[in-house]
Amino acid sequence: MQYLYVGLGGVCGACLRYFFFVILQNKSVGLPTLAVNVLGCALLGLALGFLDLKYHLPENLKLFLVTGFVGSFTTFATFIADASLLLEKDEILWSLGYTALSVLLGGLSYWAVVWLLDPGRL
Repeated sequence: MQYLYVGLGGVCGACLRYFFFVILQNKSVGLPTLAVNVLGCALLGLALGFLDLKYHLPENLKLFLVTGFVGSFTTFATFIADASLLLEKDEILWSLGYTALSVLLGGLSYWAVVWLLDPGRL
């Protein structure tokens, strides 16, 4: 049953993400992604940083909102939440390393695949 909550939230988050891309795609390169990432971080902060702490959300609602909805809307919010959680645990170096490695390895893996599939592109 938990997969149903994640799946339903995922469908809603993915549809909202697509909506942002449709309405913002001609404004500027990167604007839809930026908007989705910032809004997703705010939504995750609302869900976990306020609602869950204050009202102790039921597990199924967290699965729908956090894992499903926000997770399919943007994974960047999860990345920020993980880095922030490390900071809250006073693991500053690990948070900085996690952030740097995520950006560096993510970029390198993207460009490695592009190069492997189309070496003339680079």
